[in-house]
Amino acid sequence: MDAGHEPLPLVIPLLFSHGRGSPWPYTLNWTELFASPGTARKLYTGDFPLIDVGAINDDEIMKHRRMALLELMLKHAQTRDLAEHREEFTDRAGCQRRAKRPGKVGHYEHA
Repeated sequence: MDAGHEPLPLVIPLLFSHGRGSPWPYTLNWTELFASPGTARKLYTGDFPLIDVGAINDDEIMKHRRMALLELMLKHAQTRDLAEHREEFTDRAGCQRRAKRPGKVGHYEHA
């Protein structure tokens, strides 16, 4: 693979049923279980869309509105002290911190 990366191990899909409809009354081709089987086959067998946040400038990420905070956090997840940047990211993404209730983790909302 490119840049010396190891290939991923094979993931074996498995349908596991524990419902009342036994034996399994449906097809074993899981893409046929979707409302649009043709679209499901294309989606799950073709190339996957890639969003490489590491290659996107922070200012461009800020244009992604509600996704900006998530993208900034993922992009900078390897930063040594990510917590130090939390306020900066939430401010830049236009998020407001909701009041923290005792015993609850605070969360952010898009302004």
